[in-house]
Amino acid sequence: MLKHAFIYPSPIGDLLLIADEEFLIYSASANHFLQEELVFHLNKPLKEAKKWLDAYFKGNFDVPLPPLRQEASSFRKSVYDCLVKIPAGKTLSYKEVAEQIASPKAFRAVGTACAKNHLPLFVPCHRVLGQKNKLLYTLGGPKNKEFLLRHEKAL
Repeated sequence: MLKHAFIYPSPIGDLLLIADEEFLIYSASANHFLQEELVFHLNKPLKEAKKWLDAYFKGNFDVPLPPLRQEASSFRKSVYDCLVKIPAGKTLSYKEVAEQIASPKAFRAVGTACAKNHLPLFVPCHRVLGQKNKLLYTLGGPKNKEFLLRHEKAL
């Protein structure tokens, strides 16, 4: 299947966005480039992702998400569904996410799901904190997580 790609220059570094014909399917730091054939072309999902990122980094957090798709287990999907509902400027702990998805003891699995998130920023794992508000994994590490939370005014 043909995949389209775009490099988005962001305040936290260049982001590689990858989409098929209908959905944004991957975003990561551009230095984690996938070893597969990509066509660098702004198709419809990438244009929508760029529009969303432009708005996000200008402080407009009310723009609807572009169409997203992640291959994931039902548990991970439930975590991601919970994450996209966390408003900008708010945070939850891994334990609170686990409780919200009716798996109160699965907070470590929530952390693993966040670490395997292929669409960070869009599925905002940066809004999930460890115990005592510890800044754990996100796109580019704790420094970027802190930047994003300050940008959203959650810190």
